[in-house]
Amino acid sequence: MTYEKIVEKVSKAYAGADASKIAEHVAVQFNVTGEGEGAFYLEVAEGKVDVQPYEYYDRDVIVTTPADTVLDVAAGKLAIDEAYNTGKLFADGNIGKLMLLKEIAVKKARARKVKEEAADAVKTVEKKAEVKKTAAKKTVKEAAQKAEDTAKDVAEKVEAAAKKTTKKAAAKAEETAKKVEAAAKKTTKKAEETAEKVEAAAKKTTKKAAAKAEETAEKVETAAKKTTKKAATKADEAAKEVKKTTKKAAAKVEETAKKVAGEVKETKVKASKKTK
Repeated sequence: MTYEKIVEKVSKAYAGADASKIAEHVAVQFNVTGEGEGAFYLEVAEGKVDVQPYEYYDRDVIVTTPADTVLDVAAGKLAIDEAYNTGKLFADGNIGKLMLLKEIAVKKARARKVKEEAADAVKTVEKKAEVKKTAAKKTVKEAAQKAEDTAKDVAEKVEAAAKKTTKKAAAKAEETAKKVEAAAKKTTKKAEETAEKVEAAAKKTTKKAAAKAEETAEKVETAAKKTTKKAATKADEAAKEVKKTTKKAAAKVEETAKKVAGEVKETKVKASKKTK
């Protein structure tokens, strides 16, 4: 901890302290050793305590001690006589005046100050809360009125737009209906014309198909008759040829049979002669 911080803490601890029980003038110089080394003085005059970061040349006593002992004494955690008796601090000068520091009501003064500060803080908070509450009520009321006005304005605009849109939509629908009706009539007429054309074409096609079929039938019949006559003639010629061929084959077979029979007879004769 720095020297400046130590002096600041001691000064705050004794701020507003009650030293009314000390009738004498007391000046104590504290020489801090170790961390935060430095000198400051504590003066008691007319029931008040003053702490300053300087040396006090016309002092009553010099106290030499570490920073933690000074801070404990200032905070009321450690009595000045107890610190002196236990060797936590060393004093050079008027020890009697040093012991008068016990009469400084540090805790009481601090407690009273804290209480007053707390009371002031509560009042401040309550005041702010009241202001916020009033402002909130006003804001809510204004917001509600604004929302109501906005809703009314929007409703009127929507209604006007709806009427305008409905009128336009009706006119558009009527116009579209007329267009659809005209298109339907045109389409119906065209369909009727197409149907008539298809019917005429069908009749024409049917008549041609009938004539063609009749012509084809006659041709087929003529061809069939012609083919049948040719087939009959061809069959007759084939029969005659078969007969002719059969007759030749029979003669050939008969001739071959006679020849074979002669050869057999001759063979038998030859065989008979060889046997004898």
